[in-house]
Amino acid sequence: DPTPETSMEIVAEIAEELEEMNYCHIDTEEFKQYLFKTLNTEKIQEYNKLSKINNDIYKKIRFYLYLLGLNPDKKEELENIRNSFRKLINIRTGKIMSFANSPDIKTTLEKNIAEEEYNFLKMMNNLTKKWKSVILGE
Repeated sequence: DPTPETSMEIVAEIAEELEEMNYCHIDTEEFKQYLFKTLNTEKIQEYNKLSKINNDIYKKIRFYLYLLGLNPDKKEELENIRNSFRKLINIRTGKIMSFANSPDIKTTLEKNIAEEEYNFLKMMNNLTKKWKSVILGE
């Protein structure tokens, strides 16, 4: 049976391999600064504008949260990062939902949002169209 120490070693080795393959690289301090800067920028940004974010932010944050979750000593940091990311998601999700009514969503936001956000926007746009169709009897 693997011990917590050997499990951590295995995960660390996997993380190193992923980084070497350029799948996921996270400079933790740089990433935390980027996350907090992005959150603060989004907070002060007008309600009808989204700041540009890196397309890989969701992959990196999932990976980073996973790595933090493996280390019991990082529990407080894990919660802080998770809460900050949750705030960022809530702000951006609200803004994206407000754009779901836009007839031309592609040109409006595509440059500033991550792939996951764009997929969410398309889903919300389709849902809004269907709802309007039902309400208007079209």
